[in-house]
Amino acid sequence: MPLTISNFSNFAKNYVRYNGQTHIFLSKISESLENEPVADVVAIVKSIRGGTWGGTVLHYAAINGHTELIATILKDMSKEEKFEVLSLGNTESTNVLQEAAGNSKVETLKFLLESVDYVMAVQLIEHTTSHGYTTIHRASFTATGIYDVNILEMLLNFAPDAKAMLFKQTSTGFTALHESLFYQEVAAVRLILSRLPTIQEKERIMTIRAKSGNTVLHTAARSGNNPEPIDTLLDPLPTTLRKQLLSTVNDTGHTPKALATQYSHDSVVKVLQYYEDHDVPSNIRTQEGATIHSLYKGLADNHICYVCLALQWEALSVPVLEKKATETCMSECRNWVCP
Repeated sequence: MPLTISNFSNFAKNYVRYNGQTHIFLSKISESLENEPVADVVAIVKSIRGGTWGGTVLHYAAINGHTELIATILKDMSKEEKFEVLSLGNTESTNVLQEAAGNSKVETLKFLLESVDYVMAVQLIEHTTSHGYTTIHRASFTATGIYDVNILEMLLNFAPDAKAMLFKQTSTGFTALHESLFYQEVAAVRLILSRLPTIQEKERIMTIRAKSGNTVLHTAARSGNNPEPIDTLLDPLPTTLRKQLLSTVNDTGHTPKALATQYSHDSVVKVLQYYEDHDVPSNIRTQEGATIHSLYKGLADNHICYVCLALQWEALSVPVLEKKATETCMSECRNWVCP
């Protein structure tokens, strides 16, 4: 039986009612709506909304990665009609593309980008929600499920002004980098920083403040007891910029280390203290390619004592560092236990 306007309308009502989890008529989504007026299909998509946030059937399909359903609905539409329905916003003005990006649905996002022409696709990416989120923001983290950094990479490669979009701030003042750090998405942090190769670009993104006065380093220190985002941010930076970020206070007068202390993020506190105490150039590496900062992560997690750290520093053949490490071992090694 063909998927008619009548049963498509019933399907859409049930689909949005159950947040896209119902499978009524899903066995028939590969069948075409080509015998039905496209205007009627567009009207149903526009009029039937679900939940308190007003998502369309396409929003829920994007959230759940039901690409085949989206393809069936869009099949006979012109590119202008496709753009119209994909631009529909929920109560927060979030469009369909942004739902696919925010839920790490890579194949669905790819299909949506290919469904309209390039200029239209860029407009969908650059669209800003009522809370100031672009599609780049939504792709920098996921609040549910498993994050896929390929979503962010796809968008950064696609959008002509992707670099400029990395500096855009939401209504709370968050950039995409703030968002990825808030959700501890280290792969996204690395990707964003790789797209900002110059020190000037890194300084600009690192010193942007959210409404709370938090820099990205504050956000990393507050969001979890994981030293890796801290290393990812600070390791490539020159000492002067690193020191500037470490000493910056937010609107409540907290430095990143003070904020980490407030949230009992002990491992983060130790790493931040290390960066405060050492002016080690980030380009000094072991023969295996590890930076001194990355070696310190083991110490911060109580996996290595200062003696072990000193021995690894010695392998770098940097006399000043060896001396500092040895002095530290003599005075503080008793506080650490080797495995």
